[in-house]
Amino acid sequence: MKLKFTNNSDSHQVHKVIITGTGRAGTTFLVQLLTALGLETGFKDIQEGVYESCNAGMERDLIDSSAPYIVKNPSLCDDLAQILQTGEYAIDHAFIPIRSLEAATRSRIQVFNQARPNGGYLRLLLKGSKYKAVPGGLIDTDNPDEQQTILAQKLYNLIYTLTIHDIPHTFLHFPRIIKDAQYLYSKLAPIMDGIDYSGFLEFFNDVAKPELVHDFSKPGLKRLQSSKIDIQNSQKGNGYCRWQSTVGLRGL
Repeated sequence: MKLKFTNNSDSHQVHKVIITGTGRAGTTFLVQLLTALGLETGFKDIQEGVYESCNAGMERDLIDSSAPYIVKNPSLCDDLAQILQTGEYAIDHAFIPIRSLEAATRSRIQVFNQARPNGGYLRLLLKGSKYKAVPGGLIDTDNPDEQQTILAQKLYNLIYTLTIHDIPHTFLHFPRIIKDAQYLYSKLAPIMDGIDYSGFLEFFNDVAKPELVHDFSKPGLKRLQSSKIDIQNSQKGNGYCRWQSTVGLRGL
């Protein structure tokens, strides 16, 4: 289904619904659920495009000519303003899952730490000052201590863009969206036309995996802390980044 909005959009504009935010807050789950419900996400299977190592993925480029109506991409926090300035796109609705900023940060650090192909250390091949990003891991930095500030700035950029362009949007609390079907159904109301709650609930129960969500506030989980990051040269001249944290857990 596609929404029928008249929010100052021209007939020639390409209309989209977006799912974005800091990431590690259920955005992939939303795409999986909407895919299962038969909405236009560009995916035929709920595991298509998902990285098993971090339970993340299913991202599409909004400006790609083959992009579906519903597009998930955390980079829209930074890119949406410039995309809208072209006048070629209209955002019918934006869905932004919100997780504790600390938890979202620690989740990214955790995934970063799990990418350990060399004896318990994270190894990232470098080209000059560039690093190879880990899916679901740190974004726009290779320093865990900088991640929370970066995520906060990205979220602000997104909210500011939505405000300037008066884009309809919905904030969704994570992890509630993965545990409370009635809550999520009400939040997704703008795109639930023709889908009743009983049908929604059936697919929700099939897709939701609340056991994968880590509660970083539990006393048993030590706060993830970065140690010194060392950039060293290998025998072949390639650098690698080493970082070690107190714990390493899978999930969100």
